[in-house]
Amino acid sequence: MPQHSDALRACAPAVTTPPTTTSASNSSAVANTKTCPNLPLTATICCKALLLLLLTLGCLLSAVTCVPAAATALAAEPAPALHTSPPTPSLNAVVDAEAFLASKRHLKRSLTVTSQETADKNNAAAANSDLDDDYYDEEEADAGNGSENVSGRQRRHHELSQTARFGYDGNKIKPQQFYTQQMVANALEGNTNTGTQLARPNKEQSPMAAQVNNDLSIWSLMDNARRMDICDVCSCVRDIYVHVTCDYNNRKSRTPLNEIFGPIYRIPNNTKSIEIKLAPNTHFRLEKDLFDNNIVLNSFTIVGTHSSGEQVEITTGAFPGNASIMGPYPDIVMQNVFSVVVREGAFSGSKKFTVRNSNDLILYSNAFKKAEINGKFFGIADLRIEEKAFNSADAKLYIENSHIDNIYRFEASMREIKFNNCTINTINSGSFDVNSIFNIIFENSAIGIIKSRSITEKLLSKHVSFTGGVIGYIEGEAIHGSGIGELILRNNSIDTINENAIYVNTINATIKDNHIKHLGQHWLRIKEWSNIVIVKNSFGDFGGIIVEETKEPLDCRFESNSVTKPKPGSLNIGNRHCILREIIVDLPCRCNLEWLDTYSERDLRSEIYCTIDRKLGVCFNATTFNMQRYEHEVCDEKKTTLDCGANRNLKKVNGEFFTIEELEQQATQFVHIIYLGTAIILAVVLLIILVLILRCLCQQRKSSRGASASH
Repeated sequence: MPQHSDALRACAPAVTTPPTTTSASNSSAVANTKTCPNLPLTATICCKALLLLLLTLGCLLSAVTCVPAAATALAAEPAPALHTSPPTPSLNAVVDAEAFLASKRHLKRSLTVTSQETADKNNAAAANSDLDDDYYDEEEADAGNGSENVSGRQRRHHELSQTARFGYDGNKIKPQQFYTQQMVANALEGNTNTGTQLARPNKEQSPMAAQVNNDLSIWSLMDNARRMDICDVCSCVRDIYVHVTCDYNNRKSRTPLNEIFGPIYRIPNNTKSIEIKLAPNTHFRLEKDLFDNNIVLNSFTIVGTHSSGEQVEITTGAFPGNASIMGPYPDIVMQNVFSVVVREGAFSGSKKFTVRNSNDLILYSNAFKKAEINGKFFGIADLRIEEKAFNSADAKLYIENSHIDNIYRFEASMREIKFNNCTINTINSGSFDVNSIFNIIFENSAIGIIKSRSITEKLLSKHVSFTGGVIGYIEGEAIHGSGIGELILRNNSIDTINENAIYVNTINATIKDNHIKHLGQHWLRIKEWSNIVIVKNSFGDFGGIIVEETKEPLDCRFESNSVTKPKPGSLNIGNRHCILREIIVDLPCRCNLEWLDTYSERDLRSEIYCTIDRKLGVCFNATTFNMQRYEHEVCDEKKTTLDCGANRNLKKVNGEFFTIEELEQQATQFVHIIYLGTAIILAVVLLIILVLILRCLCQQRKSSRGASASH
């Protein structure tokens, strides 16, 4: 027995020494065979039996799929060499699939060749099996599909905690290294001469979490050729170009839109247009990296039903500016989508963006930063443009039939911004405090208030106009010091323009056909002008304007305007180049001209039209009368008759004019008055006489009674 014990002790090192590589294990087996040649026969037989038993056990273990080892176990094990344990390739790696599976099975079976490998399986079976086996046993057809034919690894996987399933052991995850497609392909082919090494940073083992994350990152490594064709789930019309229609109402497949328009499916490179029809209550996010080498794509349309609560969210980088990604100047359209949200950095490059018939459109700050955008928004019930939404953009905007609660600072030099038939509650201070906007146009729009310094001296604009609109209140310095090539206010109804509200440097200014109730003192001030035309306006309380001297005056007219209540000095436009004509004031004409001197230092008798009474209005067939003509026709004391034509002359009596009928009526009334007066006088005289007679009779009776008493 001592000899047998010595034999077993001599054989033990041979079976417990772990092998390092396949070649090393072969040499170790030869060495172990040489270890026992001088032992007795019994010890030799025992040693061989033990080796046979261990070899059988190793074969059985190699056929079983093992549970993943903990992350700490993996971290302690040296990284396997490339030629023995290649990393899992990304889905788009250009590798022959059958060759890969064959090499993988060969690798598993090679582990059972020597007894040293069998011993290594006993010591680190869990760790090695995790690196070699897939989660689902690829040789079991029903694995992972509810069948009983599942591997032990799968069962143990589900018993782990949620974080442990993906290898997270609670420790901080080390930075991982992602491999390019070519690196993986070279590694699988054993091409180590290319200089490609899949080593981890600083030659450290990455934990299981990093390895799993690296496996999940294959979507980011997937090239466009390996992605599935979008025409598999959407309808495509193919001619020279591809026209894609994805009707989510009629599609049999219910693949989520965010999955279709994501990294899984690819859009054919020759796609010309894409149309998406949303189902009710759909929330669709447009993410970045959707387009890849779609250089002919020039139309992208999303259609909703408007009333079903659809929402489209355009996120950062959804429509990039790289010319190799999308076609030149593509047209992006949102039609009848209930809600559209455009996030920061969603657009770049040159794009056309149109939204029609939407309940709300939200443009976040920097949504179009540095983009060249042509935006058209129609029928938006609530258009919200955040401050600096067009930061540093080259934009042209057209907004029609929409409601905007606030207009904030654009912070962009634009080509044009036009509002047509819109309602705008507030244009805030600094909204147009930018270097340049070629055209600012408000047509047929209702504006609640234009705040102070909405348009500042910083702005240089070719054209600014407000036409056909209704404006509540324009604060002082609302348009202050701006350089404007052409300023137009036409056919507006404005309640109040505060004092010093509009102060501009403008070449051409046109204020025409407006109805303005209240105008503060010096509500308009213009300098560096060439043409000023203020005609056919109806002003209420009028505070006057200032026209400064200029180098090249061409035309300055204040003509055919009516003023209800001019303030003192309000008609005193001191610039000698300006002409005042046909000014109608709602004041009665008077022969005393002192009232006219309070409104202007100029002699405006030939240009002022004042109101006249009814008789003069009938005579001259007018309600207002030129003051100079009134002075000649009415105020001349030498004239006793005013010729109205057609036998309608007026007679002047004590400074007042009467028609012949009125004079005849007055004469008849005078005769009646005389007759009545005479009758009254006669009645009074008769009454007096009657009283006197009665008095005399009474006295006589008293006298006769006294005489008879004395007798």
